Amino acid sequence: PRSAFSLDDHGKLLYPPCQVPFSFMKKVLSTLPRHKAPGPDGLTFEMLAGACPPKSQALESLCQLTQLYIEGRMADASPSFLSAARLHAFIKRDSAGADAGIRPIAAGSTLQRFFHIVLARYYGPAIRAQLVPVQFAVKTQDGTAALATVARTAVASGRHVLSCDAMNAFNCVHRVALIRATARYAPHLVGAVVTAYSRASPL
Repeated sequence: PRSAFSLDDHGKLLYPPCQVPFSFMKKVLSTLPRHKAPGPDGLTFEMLAGACPPKSQALESLCQLTQLYIEGRMADASPSFLSAARLHAFIKRDSAGADAGIRPIAAGSTLQRFFHIVLARYYGPAIRAQLVPVQFAVKTQDGTAALATVARTAVASGRHVLSCDAMNAFNCVHRVALIRATARYAPHLVGAVVTAYSRASPL
C-alpha cells in the first residue's frame, strides 16, 4: 500500500527506519556457517570473517555497509554482483538411488547473504510469529507434523483438502507482489527487499 511509504523533496521513496545494532552484526559475523560455496564475488564466509577481525576498521566498515543495505540506501547504486548468483549443477537421485537428472543450485553473493542473515536473525522471531499459522516449510520446525494435524482436522470436519505441487514456484512469485507484501507486513524490511529484488538477478 502507498501509505507504507513517504517521499523526499525529489519524489524518491523513503523507507521506514530499520536499525540493527552493530554489536548484533558483529555477533552474526562470528557465528556464520562454514564450508559454504562462494557466490560470483568469490568470497566465502571464512574469508569475510578473516578480513574483518574484532575491533578493526574493516569490521566497522562492514557494519556501516550492512546498515546502508538494510535501509535501502544502496537500492540505486549497489553493484550488480550483489544480486547475481553462480549456478552449480548437482546430480539428483530418485528413491532407488538412480540418476534423476540435474538440479541447478544458485549460490548468491556472500556479502549479500551476510546482509540477509543479519536481517533474518534480528527480525526472524517477529516475522515467524506472523507466519506460523500458514507456513509449514522452509526453516520451519516440525512443519510436516503440523501440516498433517491441520489436514486431519479439516478432513474430520468434512472439508476437502487440495494438495498442489507448483513446479518452480519460487521463480513464479511476482517481485512487485513481494515488495507490496513486505510493505504491509514488515515495512522495516522494505529497503532491503527493494535493494535485493528490484532488478534482474544475473546468473
